[in-house]
Amino acid sequence: MLKTEINLLKHTDNIPKGEKNKCGDWINWLTQSNCGRQTIFCNVIKALKTFMIIPVTSCACERSFSKLSIVKTKLRSTMTQDRLDGLLTVFIEQELAYNIKIDDVIDTFKNLTPVDRRMEL
Repeated sequence: MLKTEINLLKHTDNIPKGEKNKCGDWINWLTQSNCGRQTIFCNVIKALKTFMIIPVTSCACERSFSKLSIVKTKLRSTMTQDRLDGLLTVFIEQELAYNIKIDDVIDTFKNLTPVDRRMEL
């Protein structure tokens, strides 16, 4: 189906042309209202959307796994998934964690009800 849609696109007039066409330009052109292109080229749109969200490298995944071995040691082997997720998020996003103002966090916790004061890690 995808191959058929691509062949049909090759023979279509007024398609986006030029060297600097981006996937977003194609998706915008294909999804313009009142044209019917969205139903005709549905597989092309799916392929373009998938292409846009695939990461270029796997560095972020590899970095997360290397930090996982630091956070989850033999001493922390009985940690629940929620706690592990919380600790990994803080460990991976250290730059954001350093910019948190402690006084703001304390003020936020002061205003919460006792049930809402529980912090998940």
